[in-house]
Amino acid sequence: MKKGIKFSENKSFYFLTEIALIVTGILVALSIDNWNNERLTKNEINNYFIEINKDLKNELIGKKNYLKNYKELNEDLKKSLLIIKDKNYDSISVLLNSIGGLGTAWGIDINLPTVEEFIDLDLVNKIDDDSIRFYFKRYVRLINRAKTLDEYNTIQYNTSIEPFIIKNLNYSEVSLESYKRNLIQGGPKTDIKDLYNNLEFFNILTFKVETFNIEIGFLNFYINALSKLSERIDKRVIELD
Repeated sequence: MKKGIKFSENKSFYFLTEIALIVTGILVALSIDNWNNERLTKNEINNYFIEINKDLKNELIGKKNYLKNYKELNEDLKKSLLIIKDKNYDSISVLLNSIGGLGTAWGIDINLPTVEEFIDLDLVNKIDDDSIRFYFKRYVRLINRAKTLDEYNTIQYNTSIEPFIIKNLNYSEVSLESYKRNLIQGGPKTDIKDLYNNLEFFNILTFKVETFNIEIGFLNFYINALSKLSERIDKRVIELD
């Protein structure tokens, strides 16, 4: 009887040992699999970083040019407002050449397909660097802000600026020099003196200056955020070498 009990205990021991070994094996396999998946994800992220870094540098060059152009157009519009405010009729030619920015609705085009793809694959949350992850998430918020600015810019141009230009200005006469090259010059002259006392004209110029101010502020913030992201990814890419 005792022998039977001992045999039963040994059988139970071997059975439990076998289960423990199987469970341990499964856990080790899962651990290896997780480690391998993490390694593959990390390699995928690092490969994306190399391409993203190139795109960021090109984007920064482009947006700095945007910023320069926006500032120049804005300063011209401010100059035109001062001419009108001071009733400076001797500066009519300057005024005509200063309001070209009124006929623009460029907006802020953000197009970084590699970054968009990286975000869509939900790789941002798998980045092991908090600061890099932070600036990627900031980028997402900035895209949404840029879209809002674009929508406002388009609505402003279509509902108030273009209708005013059609009724009161000879567009070929007051447009930007880069636009004039492709336009037929001539037609009725703009009665610019009459516009010195036109409240709608003054307000439209003022609202456009306000829009440029907002876009310039956004571009400064966007460039700063992208520069910091690029610096951090730069460091990571250098470490990979």
